[in-house]
Amino acid sequence: LKLANFSRFTAQASVIGPNGDFIFSFREDTRGANLADRPQFLAHVGQDSGTRFIGPVQMGRVSGQSSFHMSRRINNPDGSLRGVASLAMGTDYFTDVFNRVSLEKMHFLLLGKDGIIRATDKESLDLLGKNLTGGPIFQAMEKSPIEGRYINETLFTQARRFISYRAVEGYPLVIGVSVDEAV
Repeated sequence: LKLANFSRFTAQASVIGPNGDFIFSFREDTRGANLADRPQFLAHVGQDSGTRFIGPVQMGRVSGQSSFHMSRRINNPDGSLRGVASLAMGTDYFTDVFNRVSLEKMHFLLLGKDGIIRATDKESLDLLGKNLTGGPIFQAMEKSPIEGRYINETLFTQARRFISYRAVEGYPLVIGVSVDEAV
């Protein structure tokens, strides 16, 4: 039962070896797949930053699902690369959860502090992977980095909307929601 809940929001959980090949995966169809060219692996190859990496939205090579990866380097005792632990977070999970909890016509986005949209509502899926760096939400976050509200035209509808955002504690992510100004 716990694994079933885990698989609702993950497209893939794996350990990738130092050459990019899967060492372990919850999926059985990973044989022969190599991820040496993927951001979740490349972020850890050169050096150990000691931090987790949250990658861009991409189509899973094995899962075939839209996801973004959270990964962390695994070191050998001498500090060299042993591998990478990676968790692919399915973007559709966030979309489904938001649609279930939203009682009114709202839009949402899960935005990395790097500016990249990681998840959004069903009506705005074409925004996945877009970069909002320098846009109004980043201007607002310069003044109030943890949470804030403002009124502006949005990418979603080009209409004036109330926009509210909040940083996700412990992760370089921000959740934003918007509702039409007329509501």
